[in-house]
Amino acid sequence: ARVELRRERAEEEARIEEERQADEDRANKKSKKKKRRKKKQKKKNATSVEPIVTIVRELITADPGAINRGDGDELCCIETAILCHAPVVVVILLRMTSEAYWKEV
Repeated sequence: ARVELRRERAEEEARIEEERQADEDRANKKSKKKKRRKKKQKKKNATSVEPIVTIVRELITADPGAINRGDGDELCCIETAILCHAPVVVVILLRMTSEAYWKEV
């Protein structure tokens, strides 16, 4: 009877371990999918910002002082970029250029 109980207990422990391992595998699989999705989204976002940054750099090269001039509403480029929800990279680029321009003047 004891041998039978030990065998049953060992079988039960093996079944529990298999279930635990299966749960862990499912969790890892979901985690990997999430990481892949995040990586894809990050890649997509990075490529969509590049053309904007390129255009802003070209405009800065053409006339760095234009960044500090106001438009009809007396808003400078940085304020307009923030209000239009421009990527942070663009706002930082404009800010750095503005600071450099004011140091020169």
